Amino acid sequence: MLALAAAVSLCAGLLVASSPTSVAGSAAAAALGVPLKRGWNLGNTLEGCAPSENPNGDWVFKSVAAAGFDWTRIPAQWGCHALEVEPYTVDPAFLATVNETVGWARRHSLRAMVNTHHENSWIDTTNETAFEAALPRLVAIWKQIAEAFATVPDDALVFELFNEPNKMSVVQLNTMNAA
Repeated sequence: MLALAAAVSLCAGLLVASSPTSVAGSAAAAALGVPLKRGWNLGNTLEGCAPSENPNGDWVFKSVAAAGFDWTRIPAQWGCHALEVEPYTVDPAFLATVNETVGWARRHSLRAMVNTHHENSWIDTTNETAFEAALPRLVAIWKQIAEAFATVPDDALVFELFNEPNKMSVVQLNTMNAA
């Protein structure tokens, strides 16, 4: 199974990374042998909850690669595309859209970083009981993501477990990483 290279990013925004240590997450990826040098963020496309067609296309990633970028961040909001009760199934259509997007990046030799984004609506870090209750869902979602991308080589895809963990304590961060 694909190694889950989950890097937690504490940065508020990630547009361009000029070196592997310039953003949280890149250093973790570099340690795994995935150098992330010049990155581009595919923002405001897969972070929404409303069903929509993928507004991206192969041409986006062709342009990004032609501009000299070597990786792209693909933020996705998974919580609103997954059941709220066990088994927390991710909507297959949404998963296919993310997979298609990663495929476009790979087609143009871009490494991809897929993450969870804007998940604070269901992962409440200000309430310890609610935080603990949300962890099984987060784990189930990530298991499905890992299974969906199991055939993608480790050097082509990096995962960022949780982006912008607002108000998350170090204890909660460690608990989440260990889950």
